[in-house]
Amino acid sequence: TILDINTMQILSSSRLQLKNIDEFFEKVPAFIDEIMKNMRPGVYRVSSAEEFKDAVSAINADNSGIGTITIIGNFAITGVSVGDKAGIAITLQGDETRRTISSSGASPMFSVSSGVTLRIGNNLTLHGRNNKATAVEISSNGTLELYAGSIITAFSYSGVRNEGGTLNIYGGTIENNFQS
Repeated sequence: TILDINTMQILSSSRLQLKNIDEFFEKVPAFIDEIMKNMRPGVYRVSSAEEFKDAVSAINADNSGIGTITIIGNFAITGVSVGDKAGIAITLQGDETRRTISSSGASPMFSVSSGVTLRIGNNLTLHGRNNKATAVEISSNGTLELYAGSIITAFSYSGVRNEGGTLNIYGGTIENNFQS
């Protein structure tokens, strides 16, 4: 990435044309954030359901199968399988502000397959909107780990449905669900 101060262009895989120095200070931080996102394999910052699904797909495709997704905006999602093969380990966390992922349907928000680990960390709330859904469904030999600052709430079916997997609670809260 190169900044040409004469033309006010940042040259990288994407181009950013700037009109003046004020625009530089306005647009460059977000542009640099976007570049940095792609420079650290397995580390993603997402603010929408589409970006979230792309990050999960990228982690699944990566040889290490290990990744951290930091949620930087609130959005709704449903029906995401967090791992398509054994050995996948995904950590979800909010950024400096508490973030909420809301359920947008009646199927489980997240499904944890056999051999897959999903960790839910600080500043993240999974909110069910009182629909007939489950926050996380753990398949046989799948693992869900909850950490301090995580909240699973308002799911009318259940916060967590364990179908023979492992649930480790190191902190966090599961509350106000019809079944927990």
